[in-house]
Amino acid sequence: MNRLRLRGLRAGNLQGADLDLDHGRWTALHGPSGAGKSAILFGVLEPVARRRFRVLRDPAALPGDDERWLAGLADEVSGLQPVVAWAGEVPRSRRRARVGDALGLWRPLARVFADHGERRCPACDHRWRPATAAELAAAAARFPDGVAVLVLAEAGGRDRDELLAGGWTRARIGPDLVRLEEAPARLPAGAWLLLDRFRWSPERAGRFRESLAAARRRGGAVRWEAGEEAAEQPSPGICPACGATAPGGEAEDLPDRPEAEDRVLAGRTWKAWRRLPFSAWGATGAPLPAALRRRLAFLERTGLGHLDGERTLGSLSLGEARRLELAALARLLRRDQLLLFDEPGMGLHGRERLLLAELLREVAAGGNTVLTADPAREFLEAADAWVRLGPGGGPEGGRVVGRGSRAELPPWEEELPPPSPLRLGPPLRFRDLRARHLEIPELALPTGCLVAICGVSGSGKSTLLEEELVPRLRRGEGFAGEPPVGGVAVLLERALGSAAVSTVATLSGAWAEIRRSFAEGEEGRIRGLSPSDLVARPDRGACPACRGHGVDADHLPCPDCDGLGLRPDLLELRLRGRSLRSWLEAPLARLARRLPSGSRLRRLLALLDRLGLGGRRLGERGRHLSLGERSRIALARELAGARRDRPKLFLLDEPCLGLPAGEARRVVEVLRSLAAEGHGFWVVEHHEILLRSADHVVELGPGAGPEGGRLIHAGTVTELLAADTPTGRWLAGRRPEPPPAPPPAAAPEDPVGPLPEDLDRGGRRRLENDLRRELATRSPLLADAVELGEDPAGELPPTAWPVEPPARTPLWAVLGLAGPLAEALRRHG
Repeated sequence: MNRLRLRGLRAGNLQGADLDLDHGRWTALHGPSGAGKSAILFGVLEPVARRRFRVLRDPAALPGDDERWLAGLADEVSGLQPVVAWAGEVPRSRRRARVGDALGLWRPLARVFADHGERRCPACDHRWRPATAAELAAAAARFPDGVAVLVLAEAGGRDRDELLAGGWTRARIGPDLVRLEEAPARLPAGAWLLLDRFRWSPERAGRFRESLAAARRRGGAVRWEAGEEAAEQPSPGICPACGATAPGGEAEDLPDRPEAEDRVLAGRTWKAWRRLPFSAWGATGAPLPAALRRRLAFLERTGLGHLDGERTLGSLSLGEARRLELAALARLLRRDQLLLFDEPGMGLHGRERLLLAELLREVAAGGNTVLTADPAREFLEAADAWVRLGPGGGPEGGRVVGRGSRAELPPWEEELPPPSPLRLGPPLRFRDLRARHLEIPELALPTGCLVAICGVSGSGKSTLLEEELVPRLRRGEGFAGEPPVGGVAVLLERALGSAAVSTVATLSGAWAEIRRSFAEGEEGRIRGLSPSDLVARPDRGACPACRGHGVDADHLPCPDCDGLGLRPDLLELRLRGRSLRSWLEAPLARLARRLPSGSRLRRLLALLDRLGLGGRRLGERGRHLSLGERSRIALARELAGARRDRPKLFLLDEPCLGLPAGEARRVVEVLRSLAAEGHGFWVVEHHEILLRSADHVVELGPGAGPEGGRLIHAGTVTELLAADTPTGRWLAGRRPEPPPAPPPAAAPEDPVGPLPEDLDRGGRRRLENDLRRELATRSPLLADAVELGEDPAGELPPTAWPVEPPARTPLWAVLGLAGPLAEALRRHG
């Protein structure tokens, strides 16, 4: 089967959607936030692949499982390939991890140090290169067949009992080999431990090298004997110039010694290499292996060459962290895989999204199937095909409302909000902004309007807010000018996390006020309830059947509480003539009209409605919300505290993250309406709609890391479009129509017909090779035995067969026939 066939999808808010997706192509899913894009990727495809291909991670698992569990997700999922998934979540869980560790760079670099590096004496600074095990083993080329070979390691002064406990049996003391039991309790100087002995034959060259490598790892001198011939290498840790002992062990142990300076490669110590920008690794002239060079080239292409291995993940910008995740994921990619990318452009500048789109096209061209869920224009214009879900979000989504090829992409609707009539408010002036890579002598930011701060990811935008502007504003010093009387509000977390019991009510902050109102209402006072009695915890008000999670053991809505997570008696509690159940199940837009005008809860729900969430309900689970919906809930929660008589200054980080153009316009309209009341907004943003709608734009750059951190533009959007800056060039180059259609693909060859033949019998060899590939993929007995000839398609596709099936497993179960046979018996037996 050459396509992925999906029928009757119903995970999350999907409503029986049907899809056919071609293998080896990139399909871009788009639509309103919450329309069901992530539900297809991570509600259907990822869990089904995890179940079907579990033999890839569980050696004891068996293929061909009974698939009755699929009924809860879909009617049919066929043509599924092994999945590599990249979830669209903000990477916050590994803030202290190092970039080099996340990319797995230190082990391969340590092997280069071992093969080509030098030792450095801390006493006299002399450098030398000990012979490697392979170089020591080169003498074996002149060994006669059948000669006795001994490999020994220096053991003078070692404890006999300790060696015996390690499994060693003999040592050379003087000219004789003796049993360790008969040796002195502490071996005398000049004693050698016997590591291996055998009769030489060319087939044992690998064993000889391994024995020498084991002797070197012991840290002392190494000796081999072959008949009358012998050779000895001094301890690699002894300086040949002054006799001092160098610290540390083998080069392979360097990843555990980040501060090591006794090892040198291409003139730099191990410590210096860990702090060297990745873009400079190739220029050192070090003989880096091909796999490591490919990884460095990928980092360069994704704009991460300015990073070094010692940077922590928590110090990276969102865009840098996302691209770093992709670089780490690239190590897992082969061919004939299904790649799921949720929000791949999250936190990326438009120019960087173009680079990432080019890489995704290459991944698909390499024989993989790519699915992305991202509304960015750059991805939709670059993908081979597109699918639109909708027509709305949440309950109004989950259906396929459009699909087609790149040439059939409809015109873009980029209607901007009307021009703002606002005049810029009095500015706040900041001097000497120098945190991390910032080099800004002076910065003036107006208040009472919408200010956008832009630039490539890693240019210093978040650093400017988090490490300079926010601390100064909170201290009330370090700037000139009068801040708004309402103070400063900060929302720098780009999305809300969601626990198992989180709902729209808890995430928005509305639940605390609702619990208090119900507890203080007439029925609540009669029953003696407190607000804490309405918390969905097992010891409080949680439903006893689902313990507050809202789902049963099969992850279906709990029948006792209808998925609301509270005890049924609490759900019937009434306030203002309506039960708590009706409050939690009513759409937010309708519920807002029932509340007293002027209340904070009504302002909050009205904001959620204006931001496009009016169809959502307070009782809906947070795990069913998309990234864009959670971001807008966080924004509404913060903006609900804005009062007309006390203007505030809001500092926001990417409020339009993950939003299509229509929903980004809603965010801009809300911010502008509040700005008309005197509130000000300083917003870090990459979204084209907000940048084009801002009253004042500040750009940092021109590059990332040390190449960024400078103020390269400050002015209006019109001035930015004429500026020679990364953002100015990107915005000026945007087109309202999609790119021209690619030339039509060549018609596929007729699979039936005579083989193309030549004197080299190339057609026959290609057919035989294809048959071998198919056999190796499908047969658990031949997957590792079949030898392939020249294969223009690359490596074998991943196979999914048990490598350690449980004892007494019948062959029909190992072959994956258990599930199909059971299904056949159930249907036809």
